[in-house]
Amino acid sequence: RGVDGTHAERSRLAGVHSSVYAMKRRELERRLRQLGWNLVRRGRKHDLWTDGERLEAVPRHAEINERLALAMLVRAGTARR
Repeated sequence: RGVDGTHAERSRLAGVHSSVYAMKRRELERRLRQLGWNLVRRGRKHDLWTDGERLEAVPRHAEINERLALAMLVRAGTARR
């Protein structure tokens, strides 16, 4: 079977080849904005984003490891404490 990009196939490969899949930084930034996050500052290696209470450092790579990007989005979408 070839890699067809389906969720099941990506999940199957995630444990073995976690660095194969990546999310574009612009896509991650777009999703953060949709969740109500704003850019605080652009840094040399990371950009800082905030929702007014929490900070999230986003790497300045063109593509970000998908597992890292999804973890950031889960944290960003969780209820405020």
